[in-house]
Order: sequence, then C-alpha cells, then structure tokens
Amino acid sequence: MSVTQPVIAQTPEEIHSIVYAAVAGRRPIAAVYKGYQRLFCPHRLGKNREGERRVLCYQYGGASESGLAEEGSPKNWRCIALNKLGRVVLRGDVWHTAPNHSRPQTCIVDVEIDVEDQPAGEPQKGQQESRWSLGTGNPTSPARAEGEKRFRSAIRNP
Repeated sequence: MSVTQPVIAQTPEEIHSIVYAAVAGRRPIAAVYKGYQRLFCPHRLGKNREGERRVLCYQYGGASESGLAEEGSPKNWRCIALNKLGRVVLRGDVWHTAPNHSRPQTCIVDVEIDVEDQPAGEPQKGQQESRWSLGTGNPTSPARAEGEKRFRSAIRNP
C-alpha cells in the first residue's frame, strides 16, 4: 500500500527556467497541460500579443484533446500557455521536430529564445541527445533540479 503525497506546484519561474533550458539545449520535456500528460519539444519561447508567456512546441507523445497525427505532421505543433503547464521536467529522449517550424505563426510575437538561433550540433559537452537522462550530462539549476525531483516523486507516488 503506497502513501499518496501531495504534488507541490512548480513556480512560474521554475517552469520558465526548465522550458528555456529545453529550448537552449534542444531537450524534450514532459509536462501536464490541460489535464493530459504530454511529451513536447519546445522550439520557441516568448510572449504573445497580450504579453503572456507562450511556448511553441512540437508534441511527439502523450495525450491530447485533439489527438496526435503521424510523426512529422504539422498538426502536432502546439502553442502552449506557460502558466498552464505543470509537472514540467526535462527528458532524455531524442529531439523531435517537423520541417515547418519556421512557418509564419502568431503564437509568439516577442521571441525570447528560438531553437533555430542555438548552435547546431550536439547540445552539451559532446553528448548525444539519446544518451541524456534526467539529472546527468548537464549542470542543473536549483529550479530545474527541484522541478525534476518533484516530478520524479509524483511519478513514484501516484
């Protein structure tokens, strides 16, 4: 019999830090959005016309209200409100994208960081993305480390 422990919510700053690191390092994330566990590759972080933080993501796994199309489909692009993300954690998966990332879009009008502006090649110290695992291969910020710790705890103690 397991004891259910409450999941401590991440602060907006913690979520922003994790998503920013994911874009900068071309690292996928897992998160809960609109009640669904999802797997995303965040490509662009910034603000919409109303000044609200958004992230343009390619969803490659998990669940969705509209369902997922086949890998590489433009139907898997999502404009996500950062303040509606929860249980955000960096993943060790391979980076996923579609060829139309740079298409004109209205999700973000004030870009903070874009994956296309980051150096090409292997993102961290020569490691391949497929070898990354949570908590290894990259010095973690206190916010990201705490977010990963909370996410792991929630997974172990549903």
